[in-house]
Amino acid sequence: MKVLMISEYFYPFGKGGGEISAFLLAKELAKSGIKVHVLTSGFKGLKKRQTINKVIIHRLLKTGNDPTKVKDNIKRIICFEKSLLRQVEKLDKKENFDIIHCMNISSMPAVKLKNKIKKKFVLHVNSPVAFCPKGTLMYKDKETCERTCTRTTFLGCHLNSKLIGKTNLRFYLKYNPFIIYVIRKRFEEYQNLIKKFDFYMPISSFMKKRLLTFGIAKNKVKVIYNLTDFERFFKLKQPKNKTPKILYLGPYTKPKGPHLIIKALKKIKLPYEANFYGKGPLGNDLIREAHNLPINIHKQVNYSKIPKILGEHDILVFPSLVSEAFGRVVLEACAAGKIVIASRIGGVTDIIKHNKTGLLFEPGNINKLKSLLEYVLRRDIHISLKQVKKRINKKFSYEYSLSKIQKIYKKLIKR
Repeated sequence: MKVLMISEYFYPFGKGGGEISAFLLAKELAKSGIKVHVLTSGFKGLKKRQTINKVIIHRLLKTGNDPTKVKDNIKRIICFEKSLLRQVEKLDKKENFDIIHCMNISSMPAVKLKNKIKKKFVLHVNSPVAFCPKGTLMYKDKETCERTCTRTTFLGCHLNSKLIGKTNLRFYLKYNPFIIYVIRKRFEEYQNLIKKFDFYMPISSFMKKRLLTFGIAKNKVKVIYNLTDFERFFKLKQPKNKTPKILYLGPYTKPKGPHLIIKALKKIKLPYEANFYGKGPLGNDLIREAHNLPINIHKQVNYSKIPKILGEHDILVFPSLVSEAFGRVVLEACAAGKIVIASRIGGVTDIIKHNKTGLLFEPGNINKLKSLLEYVLRRDIHISLKQVKKRINKKFSYEYSLSKIQKIYKKLIKR
């Protein structure tokens, strides 16, 4: 069996949990005997063709370096889809793939070639972008959106929002008719493309629900959780911190909510130490807010250092204000035996069950976050961290996910 996986960004040029999962999945499928090729974007300093862990990587696509920047997004819009269609057709002509597996929403346009190259197309649904023009699934930034996104609904939501994806909606974006048109047009194209796939692999129950609500047949949908290298986290020893240590890992942006942690910690009189690791436009604001508090704001670190950092802390806080498709860092913290306090939103609820595998609070509720932090800092919590590890190992194991994917591939080929 020969599979082409398409991911706009890929190891070692990753942009988040989706790229980490794509690399782990490609590596494990190749190990199982499937011939795996990956088509991704090329960047300076990286070889155009390279084999890593039996995975053949083709870095031929053109895109922007940073999807959070306007200039790079314009480059993506102009270049990415054209290079995607051209390179998929050329590679398939040469390799004759059985399955084309689009690993993210941005690679969806490849399905336009379906009738031409006559292959089975699979979509990994790992982002709310397919169901929300803003990519947040939050109506006016205030609540998880359950509405049908008509043009009128979208316009009202857009003009009354401060966020789009992972960035702030600047006034020149919010009120620019051309930008509004482009955002809406892209969303409508995604809505048309998503119906053309042969099978769908949402990465959480939250994403699955969105697909079913959209009208995708239930027999074409199977939840495939993001692969996580549990062994790196299971073996970590628990720290013996006299003062409990709190950790935040993620972008310094408002949608991710790091500022909420500081607001909650300001109200706490119990002893603690907190460390933040990330980068983004809120960095300097966080440093100012944390002044005279036992809070350290660090720069973003390489993913390889995350296990060590997790191992040094007792509590992970995941205060996202937007509907996360999954929440990799939450799963990794559970595997590392940490108490997790997270927003009750999106795919995170597949991982965290309140008072069983962690603690949940309503997004943006600073007082509830404060009370949960105090609860944990007083060491009143009675969650068995050993049981947490067992639960997540059973539900999110490599073997379970790989077995499901292999069965799906085989059924599609037989059809």
